[in-house]
Amino acid sequence: MEGSKVFSFQVPTAVFWGSGASLEIGEKARAVGARRILLVTDQGVAKTGAPERLAGILTSEGMDVQIFAGVSANPDVQVIDRAVRQAKEESCDALVAIGGGSSIDVAKAVGLMLANGGDSIEEYVLGKPIAKRNPPLIALPTTCGTGSEVTTSAVVSDKKRKKKVSLRQGTLLCASVAIVDPELMTSLPPHVVATTGADALSHAMEAYLSHAGSPMTDAGALYAIELIAANLRPAAANPADLHAIGLMGIASTIAGFAFGQASTTLVHCMSHAVGAHFDVPHGLANAVLLPHVMEYNLPSNLPRFARLARALGGRVDGLSDLEAADLGVNLLRRLLADLGIPRHLRELGVSPEAIPAMAGDAAAEKRIKNNPRQVTEKEIVALFERAM
Repeated sequence: MEGSKVFSFQVPTAVFWGSGASLEIGEKARAVGARRILLVTDQGVAKTGAPERLAGILTSEGMDVQIFAGVSANPDVQVIDRAVRQAKEESCDALVAIGGGSSIDVAKAVGLMLANGGDSIEEYVLGKPIAKRNPPLIALPTTCGTGSEVTTSAVVSDKKRKKKVSLRQGTLLCASVAIVDPELMTSLPPHVVATTGADALSHAMEAYLSHAGSPMTDAGALYAIELIAANLRPAAANPADLHAIGLMGIASTIAGFAFGQASTTLVHCMSHAVGAHFDVPHGLANAVLLPHVMEYNLPSNLPRFARLARALGGRVDGLSDLEAADLGVNLLRRLLADLGIPRHLRELGVSPEAIPAMAGDAAAEKRIKNNPRQVTEKEIVALFERAM
């Protein structure tokens, strides 16, 4: 971080956090002027009954609600276009998203299309400019990992070209309101808490190390890491632990603020390539790649890596920066092992034959400029091979 550099930090999303906060959705929807709402979710969340309960609250407040439950992991152009068609057919003027990052990203992309027009989201994936602000969106995360409820972008899988594209234009795609209710997270399977929580950890660690970071993002990233290090194990062991899962929920949102402003680094460049080629869940790909990339990046800034070790709970007093930095990477590996995260990409069905193509895609990502250590495509190949 350079003292002479100009930083910006924009947070247009109003955040409400706490047990039972989702029950206030009717009040929040009225406040943003919603009348006809498309509620976006996936089949897994739909089976919990939460979308129907929220729709009931909104309906009792006089709003018309239609549910789109067709979101998939790594949502692609076809999924988004289907949701857009339903929103247009029902003349929706607002959106509610309940679910993980995929549902929230789909809702953002639907809002983009409603505001800016077009025949398919593919037009924007291919570079059509975004000019108008999205209609009101209320985001209710049900996982403790993506932070999409407060980020500025929507990620779309372009399966035709085997790429993942992050759509953004300033704060035009941001949710109007985020409601982070721990009670929406207590029914998560332990492995989902583990992988989404590791995703949040990746967001925070990458934001802290990013060249695009600032004092504001540093503060949020470090606090998020501390919360995750202290609460992810108990939350994954027992998702019904309202205290632990609640702190993981707010940690994910804080990490979302941090990486939404500071962006991410090489981990996300590589995980996007993995997800595009093999449809691996984003958080899981991040979790497997994170220790390999952190180890590679370690020589770039030993004092920062030493500070990460402290945030991860390491006792660094009396250690050199190098010793503390090494401790941090070891603590990270131990945490991921305790969560049952696979150590290698091959365990996720990733094929070594795809490494050259994935490395090329990762090297082409704009966010690679944020990585704290300069990296070549050849070195990315070696990192993929190490992670395989």
